[in-house]
Amino acid sequence: LGVDMVWDGGQLGGQESRKDREKHMEEVCKESAALREVVKKYPWFVTMLKRARLGELSRNKAMKVKLECVEEKEARVIGNNLIPCLKSRKVIAAGVDQWKLQNRAVGELFEEFPWMEGMFVELGKGVVKSAPWGLMFRVCFGALTSMVDLVTDVYVTVKFLNAGQMGYFKASVASLGVSIGLQLFIVFLQNRNLGLGRVLKEAFPVLIGFKPAVDAYNIAKG
Repeated sequence: LGVDMVWDGGQLGGQESRKDREKHMEEVCKESAALREVVKKYPWFVTMLKRARLGELSRNKAMKVKLECVEEKEARVIGNNLIPCLKSRKVIAAGVDQWKLQNRAVGELFEEFPWMEGMFVELGKGVVKSAPWGLMFRVCFGALTSMVDLVTDVYVTVKFLNAGQMGYFKASVASLGVSIGLQLFIVFLQNRNLGLGRVLKEAFPVLIGFKPAVDAYNIAKG
């Protein structure tokens, strides 16, 4: 169920609209016999599921209300709480567990329907994979690592020069040159049909070592 909520019908990648995601949740609830049973007893469950599936960052506000007392207003807050819980944990299951502990109704819901916790774990995996904030964190971390690596290489190269170790210095310069040269060649191949201006524009970040940061920005921006 959790997988269907994210990947079925072209959901992977987060390109679908907010309305499409909410409509998809409604369809899943109607098609699944298990979820129909839940919705029949707790009509607000669809609202909670929609809010959890949207993958929008919000402030985590723990809810101590009992399951039997939950209404639409509380369901929206509880659903919104899933995302910050997932974001604060490296393991999806741990994020869902935190969500369960912070929201009493969720814990009681999982006790009544034991299969539901696994469903939300699968849902969480898909949301984190497709949500912009999840993608943004991964690409920014990768870009930062690449830039730190470049700065380290330049620092070591300068140390070799100052120490008079010309053999190591030349080898380090050659390594950096090959790396930058390959990146410039790839930029040229990717943009040669778009004109010289575009090639130069894409080549400049490579020369100053900011290509990973520019790529991270473009990916996060979509």
